[in-house]
Amino acid sequence: MEYLFNEIDGILQGFHSIPLQELPVEPQMSRFDNKYLFSFMLLPELLSEMTEHYNVLEIDKHRILNYQSNYFDTNRLDMYLAHHNGKMNRFKIRFRKYLESGDKFLEIKHKNNKGLTSKQRIPIVNPNLNHPVHSKFIDLNSSYKTESLSPSLQTNYKRMTFVNKNQNKRITIDSYLNYAYANYNFLIPGIAVAEIKNLDRNPSSRFNRILDSYGIKKCSFSKYAIGIAMLNNQIKKNRFKEKLSQINKLQDEFDKHFNIKHAQS
Repeated sequence: MEYLFNEIDGILQGFHSIPLQELPVEPQMSRFDNKYLFSFMLLPELLSEMTEHYNVLEIDKHRILNYQSNYFDTNRLDMYLAHHNGKMNRFKIRFRKYLESGDKFLEIKHKNNKGLTSKQRIPIVNPNLNHPVHSKFIDLNSSYKTESLSPSLQTNYKRMTFVNKNQNKRITIDSYLNYAYANYNFLIPGIAVAEIKNLDRNPSSRFNRILDSYGIKKCSFSKYAIGIAMLNNQIKKNRFKEKLSQINKLQDEFDKHFNIKHAQS
C-alpha cells in the first residue's frame, strides 16, 4: 500500500495548499453530510480531476493526515442501534486524535430530525471519560449519562481534506480504514469514503459532477456503525447487509487486482 499512497501524495503536491487556521469552520461544525463510497483504486483519477478546482489542507508538510477515533456507547450499543434503526436525533460520542496536529478532543455528533449534523467538542483533559469536565460536557450536549458509557470501537484512517476555491464547500476523503474491537483488528484498504460537508442539503459542485462521471452515487455510510456491524456478530445488522456486501465486493476487487491473499482462519 505504501507505493499507492506515494502516488497519491505525488498528485496532492499539484494542489494549492491551505493551512489549518484558514480552513472554514462553519461547514464542519453544523452541516449536511453527503457521503460516497467507492474503490480506493479510483482515487488517483479522481484527485487528478480535482487539482485545479480545490485547495488541500496541509499540516506540518503532510497532506495525507492520520486520524484516530475512540467511540463510546452503552453496554447495549444504543447509539449503534439508533443508527441501524434509522432513528433521528441520534448521537455519537468519541475521543478523536488528530495525529499530525497533536490535537485531542472529546466530540459529540448529533443528527437532528431534519438530517442536519452538528458537532460540539472540547479538548480532552484526561484519558478517563468520567472526568468531571467530560461528564458535564456530555450531560449538557447529549441524552446520555457518562456513567452508562464504555469504549466500544476504535477507528484509524487516513484523511485528505479539500476546500473549493470559494472556501464554502469542504470535502474529505478517507481511506485505509482500520478497526479495533475487543481483541479483533480489521483493515479495509480497498475502499474510500468521500464526504461533502455543506450548509446545503443537496450541494452542487464540480466534485459532484466528477463523482457522477464515474457512476458514484450518494449513500449512507457511518464508519462507526459499519465497524460495529462488521466485527460484532451478536448485534443485529440487517439494514446494513447491502452496504456490507458492497464493501466486501470492493475489497475483493482490490485484493484480486493486487494479488493479495488472506490467511484462512
